[in-house]
Amino acid sequence: SNFIPAEVIDGQVYVEGSREAGPISDRIPPEVKDRLVTVACRPSEIDFVEAGAGGVRGVISRASYLGSIVDYRVKVGKVEIRVQKQRRCAARAEGEVCNLRFHRLLWYDRNE
Repeated sequence: SNFIPAEVIDGQVYVEGSREAGPISDRIPPEVKDRLVTVACRPSEIDFVEAGAGGVRGVISRASYLGSIVDYRVKVGKVEIRVQKQRRCAARAEGEVCNLRFHRLLWYDRNE
């Protein structure tokens, strides 16, 4: 799983220190009260989306073929996010700029 340090700013959630990369989400659960949170999700619950379709901008730092899946490491600011896609999906290259859309986020207070 990915455990991503994040911050809530003006009703949006960003990878901590990377507001310029775009928001992770604007759907903040009502129980989230702190400005600093950790969001978690599985690598398979992150999609690559086209530029202009929203999402968080990052750069692919590694692509590893693991049988039927490709395991990507995407840098968003100083944070590395793991993404896994089926091999039959369009391949992405190391160094490529990409946009990520997150699904099924889990939210944790940093103080827990």
